[in-house]
Amino acid sequence: MKIEYSHKNLLSIKANSFSKRSLLYSIEPLGKGTPFVESLTSYICRLAYNHNIFVSVLINEMIAPNLSSHSYLKGGNLISGSSLLSNGRTAINIIDTLEKLTMRGDLSALTLLNWSSILKTRFINPKKKWCPKCFNEQQEYYQDLYEPYIWQVKSIFHCPKHKILLEDLCPKCKRSIAHISNRMINGQCPFCYVSLGDVKLYNISNRPLFISSDNQRNINTYSYLLQNNFEGVFPTRHAVKNFFNVLSDSYNSISINKFSKELSFDRTQVMRWFDGSYRPPLDFWSKICGILGIPLKSILMEEQSRFKKLESMLEQKKATGIRKSIIADKEVYQQIENYLINYLKNGKLNFSFTALCKKINQDPSKIRRAFPKLSKLIISKYREQKDKEKEKFIKETELKVRKILNDKTKVPLSLNGVLEMFNVSYRVAKKYFPELCDEIVEYYKEFKSKKRKELIKENKEEIKKIILFLHQQGIYPSDSAIRKFHTKPTLFKNAYYREYRELIRKHLGY
Repeated sequence: MKIEYSHKNLLSIKANSFSKRSLLYSIEPLGKGTPFVESLTSYICRLAYNHNIFVSVLINEMIAPNLSSHSYLKGGNLISGSSLLSNGRTAINIIDTLEKLTMRGDLSALTLLNWSSILKTRFINPKKKWCPKCFNEQQEYYQDLYEPYIWQVKSIFHCPKHKILLEDLCPKCKRSIAHISNRMINGQCPFCYVSLGDVKLYNISNRPLFISSDNQRNINTYSYLLQNNFEGVFPTRHAVKNFFNVLSDSYNSISINKFSKELSFDRTQVMRWFDGSYRPPLDFWSKICGILGIPLKSILMEEQSRFKKLESMLEQKKATGIRKSIIADKEVYQQIENYLINYLKNGKLNFSFTALCKKINQDPSKIRRAFPKLSKLIISKYREQKDKEKEKFIKETELKVRKILNDKTKVPLSLNGVLEMFNVSYRVAKKYFPELCDEIVEYYKEFKSKKRKELIKENKEEIKKIILFLHQQGIYPSDSAIRKFHTKPTLFKNAYYREYRELIRKHLGY
């Protein structure tokens, strides 16, 4: 089907002639409730196809004007496809707008936003991947062509259905394809228009490829997330933190070293998961699910007093005669015990548990085993103190930054500019006040977006004036004539302005 761009298409959409309830067709997402649910970019392509307009027209003329935050035109390009499929603000804004325009309430399940508490960012491949056999089957059975979300996950290299490698280059022109582009149609190369489902163009072996256990575990885990993506309740970051708290509280003495070795993760990394400063990767959860034989939602959302199958990975070996084997000298033992008690009574904890042990020339692991209760108390008290200092730091910095943000007489600064002003590193800022960082970024984006929109408006007005001038002079407003009069002739390298130029000419009957 050839897509024709016309102003009437736009007017009919804006006039809400398609539906009494929604501005856009309320088309059903494909693959709901399965691991092969379609991606948001695929849905947008199908939506544009069903309305007989280009993807660029749908985004620029219908979606973008209704966004709460306008950062859709970056140098004239469309929204980044990988950001549409990720868990950031762009995806949230686009989904919110699309749900209003289509009167649907299930479009968030076309991304993994519902699982953002356990997923890190940048898990989407920068360019599109696809399975030729899946596209071919969709064509053979006269189904709507669509792209399952699971294809675009960076760590997945095989089609879960056909067990073949996913393709990432057009079989004809050998070019990589963006997740979304101006005239994109699902299952078709936007450059040479060849069908991506033509299996004759690929060198596909009939033998199923060997898939490693790690790759298969990735496929299984993401399949689970996507299959259970339409249910109403999802785990929060608090649930992740609670999981590690339950493990810590269930055992008197935990061996982080043993736990990390059993699961093949770095010890320092695992320690950060337990203290809540970092989130574990999805691979950790897939391993835990495999060990416990429990679905991820059950692990994170149901009450679990003890995880029995993890016991052998966590517990220290029980030792007898602790005082004799660890600290044989009773006098030294008593001195250390008194020192630890006095340190706690002092109130002001200037050292962490590890630093304190080094100060008295003792191994932290030995002190932890000899004085488990005192050690745990010092660690928890020190943590509480640091949390209070952190809270004070956040409040003071937030007040200073908000003062700058509220001063409308000054030009907004980027996040790096603000952090440089207060001599705070990006890493520290993201760790201690991530929400404020997001606010600064959003405020600066809105400022830049406003300036960009003003520039776009000025450029469009100049294009319109030139075309009207040529028309009134009886001169055909050709591309070369318009470029000759325009102050920025290179502007028309941008497809957005080329389409606008064509729209004005059509208005005048050309």
